[in-house]
Amino acid sequence: MNVVPDKATLGQAIRQARESINISQERLGECVNKSSKTIANYESGKSLLTITTLATIADALGYTLNDLVTGDLSRGSLHNADKDIIDLLADTTPEEQRLIFEFAEKTKRSLRENKLPK
Repeated sequence: MNVVPDKATLGQAIRQARESINISQERLGECVNKSSKTIANYESGKSLLTITTLATIADALGYTLNDLVTGDLSRGSLHNADKDIIDLLADTTPEEQRLIFEFAEKTKRSLRENKLPK
């Protein structure tokens, strides 16, 4: 049976996700067109979010809606992945970048075709 988390649990997941990428409530609010006070109210469980707002917050934080609802933030934010990719490619030539992306595309396709863990 799937259970929707309560406001406090959901708020805690939002706070943990926000802190994992080191942004303030004010910056998150700017990203989702909400005040920092509203973000604080979500995080403390004082305000109820709509599913649309929760999805917008998840996207702004680089997590999925499912990540926030389940509270499982273990895979990390996509924002962190972006930084890792940029760091990886920082000192590569255009030809090396092309080969890295070609390899990544082929690996992804192979994983999906063989139904290996994502």
